[in-house]
Amino acid sequence: NKKMSLSRLFNNIPTYLALDDVESLDETATSVSATKAVSLIDLTGTSGNVTMTLPNASSVGQLKIIVRKDDNDSDDLIINVTSWTDGSSSNDIVLATGGAVVCIALGAEGSLVWYPISILGTGSSVSGV
Repeated sequence: NKKMSLSRLFNNIPTYLALDDVESLDETATSVSATKAVSLIDLTGTSGNVTMTLPNASSVGQLKIIVRKDDNDSDDLIINVTSWTDGSSSNDIVLATGGAVVCIALGAEGSLVWYPISILGTGSSVSGV
């Protein structure tokens, strides 16, 4: 197990990276796709917190970006992570309006688990790691 900074990881890539594998979701969705690179979520007009699930990763090293639109809705987006790094019973990502999280899939004990690289947004949090 070795730690690596993002700057070292992308040190020899000469330009920006673009991901063209995006899904758009609203409050009617029940899950976030593990096979799409980016999930954009809009909760405009919801009346209460919205819960979705994030299933197991499909590849070691897979990146998953989840972005909640700055929809000015005070309700939370709660994403229950099926397979989190420590198997915690509290394995949620909570995104407030305008929040975002980047996760990477790691191999652990024969399974693929998500590990948060970063989370952005006031009121957003990650538990279970």
